Amino acid sequence: MFLLAYNSILDSMSSGRRMEYNLELSQSTTLDGVWDRSKGKPLIIIVVLCIAIIFLCVMSDDSPPEHPSGKNDTGHGNKTIELRLYENFTTNCTPPPIDSFPQDLFTQEERRHGFVLVHIAVSIYVFYCLAIICDEYLVPSIDCICEEYHVSSSIAGATFMAIATSSPELFTNVIGTFLTKGDIGIGTVVGSAIINVLGVCACCGIAAKNPLPVDVYPLTRDCLFYSATVVLLVFVMRNEQIFWHEALVLVLAYAIYMLVMLNNATVKRKLDNIIGKIRSTLGLDSKPYDEEDMNQNSSRIIGNSSLRSERTPLMAACKDEDEEIFMSNILYRSRILAAGDAEAKWSLAKPPPLEKGVCAIILWVMSWPPRFVFTLTIPDCRKENWRKFSIITLFVCVLWIGASSYLISWMMTVIGHTLSVPNSVMGLVFLSVGATTPEIVSSIIVARQGHGTMSISNSLGSNIFNILICLGLPWLIRSSMIAGDAKNYIQINSGGLEYSVASLLLAVFLLYVILAANRFYLDRKVGLIALILYCIFILFASLFELNVFFIVNLPICKHMNN
Repeated sequence: MFLLAYNSILDSMSSGRRMEYNLELSQSTTLDGVWDRSKGKPLIIIVVLCIAIIFLCVMSDDSPPEHPSGKNDTGHGNKTIELRLYENFTTNCTPPPIDSFPQDLFTQEERRHGFVLVHIAVSIYVFYCLAIICDEYLVPSIDCICEEYHVSSSIAGATFMAIATSSPELFTNVIGTFLTKGDIGIGTVVGSAIINVLGVCACCGIAAKNPLPVDVYPLTRDCLFYSATVVLLVFVMRNEQIFWHEALVLVLAYAIYMLVMLNNATVKRKLDNIIGKIRSTLGLDSKPYDEEDMNQNSSRIIGNSSLRSERTPLMAACKDEDEEIFMSNILYRSRILAAGDAEAKWSLAKPPPLEKGVCAIILWVMSWPPRFVFTLTIPDCRKENWRKFSIITLFVCVLWIGASSYLISWMMTVIGHTLSVPNSVMGLVFLSVGATTPEIVSSIIVARQGHGTMSISNSLGSNIFNILICLGLPWLIRSSMIAGDAKNYIQINSGGLEYSVASLLLAVFLLYVILAANRFYLDRKVGLIALILYCIFILFASLFELNVFFIVNLPICKHMNN
């Protein structure tokens, strides 16, 4: 019912407001005239080889694993812990994360007899409340702040917009780092990463009416940055211990990423010159444009003119199209939702008419209590009279997101404990889906409008922020607080997460290869392939965490209160 409800939201928001693109625009090349598809071809081979080499280097790491007793097992070059050793060291169990939360209303036996469905229902409901907060209050407040205080588009995209889209993952890892001391935050970030890489691509490809062109340069840039980010995370997690200086490296890496993005136009011009010299050396400059290239370029100009007329004031400040892409689909999402609220005045004051369907009525009934509370507690800066309170809106949204993330983490921990599922699996499979639901919905809306590059570029950029900031910043604060202790590091309980993180390289590699093989067009064929790959990844990542292939997780200690 939750998915049906989101579908009804999607249809109601997008109906009547979809941009109609002609066939030429959907088939047009999506790069500027200085960076067309033919110029990007030499780059494809380089990127594929770079990602492949990085992946092989990461997977060939043969450092000895950490023994359960704390001693290194030098007899093996992988993470395998022999079953007999596992049985001998079961006293080194993992403390149950459920002990970090208040005592549950139901006992373990009652939950296993069906009352766990209550926790599942609460989780889904809080997921929906979180989506309301992010989409209807947090994102518009960020847009208002950027416009009111004249924040440049690049800085806004690298900081405010990234925080807006990744706030659930950030708060979840804060709870996992400081409160539960578990892996639910890492699992959520890793799960969100694979959803952003393959899940968003699958949803956009399946939902798109026509093939969506994807820009070569932003895709290549983000894939390389993302690959380097994953390698850095694998290096930090190599011994399942996070020290303060390692966490600092993650945060500094994001600062470097911001510097590159702030000078994106300069970097692009230099790459244009390098590729131009290579083409000139190979004698490719003299090759005339064929009729297809001319049609693509002409339709490209038409498409750009129509898109520029639809800019928000913040996007109008962008210097080039890549900055617009870096601003991501967030502005489009806030515009769509604001327009939807202007038309659907029945959303809070009165129920929707019967012709809207049963799902719309059920959704209105379910959403009325949280919307009423949010209306009383959060200034709606989408209204002209409340725009000056956008900072207060942002602050209150952060408080609500923190409370919602705590409740979701609590429910997921109880569900995992009831089903004897590790926290890392709950984060990989379930919590990550809920945390990225707003992004998935908005990406589908943007894809239906014909913006393929915007969705994919935003998803990869969100992954970089999730890994370097959502993981790195809480780790840095926590490890700095315990720097003087005997145990001056953050312990990663699951050894299988390292394999899941490393496999993210394989995911981005496959995404790039699939798009390159399809001539950088996102369509239903690519979407279905990405969906299958996502299911395979989640399956194997979960099997790793459940000790199916070999032992990577110590048993959970006995819970004090059953």
